[in-house]
Amino acid sequence: MKNKFLLIVSLLLMASLFLVACSPAADTTPAAEATDEPMEATEEPMEETEEPMEATEEPMEATEEPMDEEVVTIRWYVGLGAGSDEGTFEPQNAFVDKFNATHDNIELVLEIVDNEVAYDTLATQIAAGNAPCVVGPVGIRGRDSFRGAWLDLQ
Repeated sequence: MKNKFLLIVSLLLMASLFLVACSPAADTTPAAEATDEPMEATEEPMEETEEPMEATEEPMEATEEPMDEEVVTIRWYVGLGAGSDEGTFEPQNAFVDKFNATHDNIELVLEIVDNEVAYDTLATQIAAGNAPCVVGPVGIRGRDSFRGAWLDLQ
């Protein structure tokens, strides 16, 4: 009798976890602050169609002037996972060198921080508004230590 009860509870628990995992993600964007000023529409809403777009032979015309050749810096923070192990330095640096050689307007900067201080260092950078652009590789502890700070790429 006790085994049947545990089996039923286990099955219900697994079913509920499955349903939660398969449900669509909730919208976690913060609500706009209430103000007395009316909001202005900046863009027209896009119409949803189910028809596929057709490819055209004509090239698209540029509508804006090209931006100055300003170099964008991308900071890659490594230290919350295995990336701060000694054997990973050479491949990571080689990737940065190859990336920077093929992109004139983007500079990838690798920041390898020792794992023992990486958590405090990243927390300080985030609190100061100076968070890196990319963080990784990240282990489970690193991911969970900064829950809510990661950008949802979906």
